[in-house]
This record gives sequence, structure tokens and C-alpha cells, in this order.
Amino acid sequence: LRLHHFSNASWKMPNLGTNNLLAFAGIGMKMGAAPLQKEADTSFSKVKSFVLSYGIGFRENNPPLGVKHAIHTLRLEALQRVSPKSSIGLSPEFLYNRSLAPLLRRDGAAHEVQDLLQAGIAAHYVLHFSRMSFNGMVGAYVINHSDYRGSLYYRVGLRYAITPKLSSHLMLKTHAFKADHAELGIAYRLNRL
Repeated sequence: LRLHHFSNASWKMPNLGTNNLLAFAGIGMKMGAAPLQKEADTSFSKVKSFVLSYGIGFRENNPPLGVKHAIHTLRLEALQRVSPKSSIGLSPEFLYNRSLAPLLRRDGAAHEVQDLLQAGIAAHYVLHFSRMSFNGMVGAYVINHSDYRGSLYYRVGLRYAITPKLSSHLMLKTHAFKADHAELGIAYRLNRL
């Protein structure tokens, strides 16, 4: 069973996303004998990396046909390989979220530039496919001047390695099952231990 969510990622309001429950069935077949592995490969366990990434996304608040607000994200990821195909990690991230300004004004709060800043801590799971990787994140805000969207957030997306150190990514940030914004970004691996 799969749950598929289709949405415009709050690019344009109203965001009439749908959630669809889908059922799948499949058959797997083994073709030929698998090669014998003489000893376990544990080289993956030594791979640690630190990645600095920047992303930008845009969202529109209600009412429809309003202004598109930019959201900037700066993140420092600490990742550890746990298998040849998987990594886990943690990252602090800092957001400058201009979409909060109209929400704070609507609530009657006088706001300063620092009220548009958010900070969070996110846990990562990365599934590696050669130069492409699938990234899933669960985060919690530690600084958030607006509780309109809640304190937990999620990100899913793809990252593509352009060079061994430089990569690009496309991610979707959500709050529960409600899309917040799509993010296009770039990342630089600071080092690999």
C-alpha cells in the first residue's frame, strides 16, 4: 500500500492537493547465481561527511493570487554511512521565511526582520544510487515566531552529484500532509572522513 500526495507545493493558492491510497503487487525473480562475497565489506562504515547546503523556495499564502514569498534555507549536514547504500545524519538549519510576514501582520503582531528567522534540527535518512540520492528529513523548530504551521516539518527530495564535492537538490518541505514549499538548491561537501 502507498499513500501518494499530489500538490502544487503552495506555489499558487488555493493548493487543492489530494491524498490517494494506492495498492501495488509485484513479483521478483532471481536470474542466475549471485556472486559469492568472500568477506564483508565494512569500508562504508568509515565514511563520514559534512555538507553545507543552500536552498530557495517560494510559496503563496491565502488569499489566492497573492505575492510569492521567498524562503531561504541554510543547512549543515553531518552524515554517517551505515550501509553501502544508506546514510543517516543530523543537521542544524536556518531559514529566512518571508511568508511569515503577512501571517504575523494578520495576527496583529508587529514584527521585525528577526521574526522571519527560523531555526531547526533535522534527522536525515539518505538512500544512495550512484550520483543520485533520495533524502528524507524530519525536523523540529527550535526558533519559530509563528506557530501557524506547527513545530514539526518534513522534507523529501532528490540530490544529484554534479562533481564529487558539488551537488544540486530538489526538495519538498511539508508540515504533516500539507505542502509548505518546493526548494531548489546547491550543496558542497566540506570534507569526507
